Amino acid sequence: MVVIGDSFRLFMTSYMAKDFSNYTHVHWKYLEEPTAKEAFKNADIIVIESVERFDWTMLNTLSSVANTLQS
Repeated sequence: MVVIGDSFRLFMTSYMAKDFSNYTHVHWKYLEEPTAKEAFKNADIIVIESVERFDWTMLNTLSSVANTLQS
């Protein structure tokens, strides 16, 4: 499982790690990092989380992840 999100994703870590043996979280600013791309390609589940107000930059996250998975 990979969770992509803003700073609030950190608060989910302890809960997600209890139920998923392979859990990674990535801040949306680092989607293009090679380790993040590798995590997307190996994930069974990808969650995109956005809680912060006015976080309009998250709109590009879905297309970025889709492009990574297609390559």
